[in-house]
Amino acid sequence: MLFFTDLDKTIVYSGYPEHYCVEYKDTQEITYITIEAKRLLDNLLKKDRFRMIPCTLRSFEQTKRIEFITNELTPIIICDNGFSIYINGELDKSWDMKMNSNIVKYPMSETYKVIDDFITITNIPISQIKSNRDAFFTIIFKNITDADRFSDEIIGKVDLSLYKIEKQGRKLYIIPDFLDKVLALRYIVSLFPDEMFVTAGDSNVDLAFVKEGEIAILPRHSKLNINKAIKTRSQGIAAGKEIFDIINTLVQK
Repeated sequence: MLFFTDLDKTIVYSGYPEHYCVEYKDTQEITYITIEAKRLLDNLLKKDRFRMIPCTLRSFEQTKRIEFITNELTPIIICDNGFSIYINGELDKSWDMKMNSNIVKYPMSETYKVIDDFITITNIPISQIKSNRDAFFTIIFKNITDADRFSDEIIGKVDLSLYKIEKQGRKLYIIPDFLDKVLALRYIVSLFPDEMFVTAGDSNVDLAFVKEGEIAILPRHSKLNINKAIKTRSQGIAAGKEIFDIINTLVQK
């Protein structure tokens, strides 16, 4: 089984310090899972019939902060919303060439400059504007209130015929319209044509790849509407544990 899964708010969660921390940035605790989820995942990752493939908006560096994402346990990682595929810690060069041949069609540098200049001139309070391998941009506001207040002004400076927008908490993502996790999923599935594959995710950027799964799983708090999907009974961090319960049952069949 191939298990393609989003990370944040699907299997790992911020804001639950009473649970087991799986990610640190320097000494700061970042994300958590329940101890039951850790036990289930540890057992799953030992099984020959199971391969978990993280599928995330995060950069490679951010993804590798999570303790159970290693070359040995998760040798294939999809990062940067599908732009980057890493196999044993190295970029898949064939996939990278394909993605770069698409990204050059977009005015990435010009778009970045327009956004950066507008934020500077209008003094919009942000913590950071960054680029993931020049594949998409992330504006990180200082808090959710500022994100709600100023996001529309920034979006107004973006050519929406070329880019799609995703807002998650205090982060605003500006993504080329071609770029989607499902593209990377299809590429990986083509390498393992005889394997059943299962998907899990929670946000709009997960929609296409989750729908692609032979079995699709959504946490209860997700706003996605996928008719065939299994939806957890639990919300929040407990949903992460329940996702691993579902996967464990499928692996044992």
